[in-house]
Amino acid sequence: MKRSLKTAISLFLFLSFIAVLASCGIIQTYENIAVQGEVYSFGKQTIILNSILPEGGNAAKFKKDISASDIKLSDALEGKNIDKVTFIDEYNLELELSGNTKSTGGDGAIGTLTVLAGGLESKGKSTCHVKLNGPTIVTESAYSNRFTARDLTLYNVSSTISLPMGEFTDKADAEHIRLADPNLGRLEIKLENGKLTLSIINCLSAEPSVIFAPETTTMGIEFSICIGVYDVYSY
Repeated sequence: MKRSLKTAISLFLFLSFIAVLASCGIIQTYENIAVQGEVYSFGKQTIILNSILPEGGNAAKFKKDISASDIKLSDALEGKNIDKVTFIDEYNLELELSGNTKSTGGDGAIGTLTVLAGGLESKGKSTCHVKLNGPTIVTESAYSNRFTARDLTLYNVSSTISLPMGEFTDKADAEHIRLADPNLGRLEIKLENGKLTLSIINCLSAEPSVIFAPETTTMGIEFSICIGVYDVYSY
């Protein structure tokens, strides 16, 4: 009799617990959104957040009055801020991001973006995973000319480089950019329209390396590149 009573009480408590959970409205999470565009670990950028229709599921529908407080950035995206949310339509948002993540990006760094229930017409929460890109430098043009002078083989080399994200600062000058080996030649620097041209005159190497101090770009990192060759550098 006591065992039966104990069992009945346990069952009653369990059912009561289930009822409480149901009344609280457990919020499910759905993977039915996706980011359009590259996401970088630093600086300001604009991305598009799309609703997607997963197989056997429902598309996310954004509220017209959705705000930054309805969107959470986590994992490798921690440290980024959402400065502005623009409602395009119920299936598309424009997000303006700023700030630097704790992760430098690259090497498989994955962040999570979640739209909370308060920002959705659809049920539950919506989430997606985002690959985080690190600082990148692109060589847009390169030039190398070999010649002989005083029995020496010399080179005039140059490269024009740009940043897919971020900018060169006013510190991108001869004081903060230097040849890895200062005895190789004479370095000349020109910043124009956001692109940096580096030329090395009478150089003893066909592919000399140049080192940038952290303050030369908004990326805030020290990096080096080879002049006179095409390449894309990721850090």
